Formats: sequence, structure tokens, C-alpha cells
Amino acid sequence: MSAMVSMSASMPPTWSLVKEIRKNSSEYLESNRESGISSEAVIMVVCELVENAVKYGVRASDGTCLDFSLSISGSQVEINITNGLGVLDDYYSVASAVDAINSSDSREQLYRSRLLQIYHSPVSEKGYLGLYRIAYEGEFDIACHLDGDLLHLRAWREFDNEE
Repeated sequence: MSAMVSMSASMPPTWSLVKEIRKNSSEYLESNRESGISSEAVIMVVCELVENAVKYGVRASDGTCLDFSLSISGSQVEINITNGLGVLDDYYSVASAVDAINSSDSREQLYRSRLLQIYHSPVSEKGYLGLYRIAYEGEFDIACHLDGDLLHLRAWREFDNEE
């Protein structure tokens, strides 16, 4: 089975868009229930990515504010989100967090370390806890790339049929 749900916003995204994407994604997952995919993990990843795009994204030079897609192909789920980037350094910070995730021997340790950092110093900007959560709790792989002033994030996971 292969199917996809996608939404995009050409206006600055609002928190109500997060709610709408969550609702539509939940309905989509419900209609594809036989695939053995953990809808809780997928919705958590969807929410983390969309919330970050709303919180940190800006309108890109091509007018893009937020593009989102969720697709299922067999037992693989893929989530893509694109948002405008105001400052190039933000991309390097996201890429650094993604690299840390992908090169880590223990995603759990990475996540727990970040939680401790936040506990000891709660006033910090853009801590990337959501990305660490996606990788550890959601067990998703993550990649990112830059295209002009657009940040593209991709999260994917192969689910076992027993889940």
C-alpha cells in the first residue's frame, strides 16, 4: 500500500495549522490502520516537526512558509517538512543536531543529556530537544538539507508488522 497526505501554507503558519495537520494526519493514519504502524509515534513526530516550523520558520523568498507531507509505503512512514529560514546559522545549528543524532551510538543518552542541560539551564534558545525526541522516542531517522533559504527536514521509519 502506498498513500500520502499533504498540506501546505502560503501564509505565515499559525498554531491552528498545527492542530489541523495533527487532525488530518491522525485521520489518515486511522484509515491506514492495517499497516501495523504506531500512530502515536508518527503523530508525535508530525507535531514536533510542524511546531518547530511554526515556531522558527519564516516566509522564504519563493513565498513558502510551510510545506508538509506524510506518506506511508508498505510499513515505511516518511514525513517531510519545509519552511523558510531567516538566518543561515539556524540551518547550521539544525544540521549539527541532525549530525549528532546520526552519529550517536546512543540516541537515548543524547536525549537524556539534552534534558539535563535544559533542567540545569532552562533559559536557552533552540535546544533541538524535539529532534532528539523524534530520534529516540519515535525511533525515526532524520535528515536535513538547505535549498536557498528553505530548510527541508525528512524523518522516516520502517515499522515491524507486530507493532
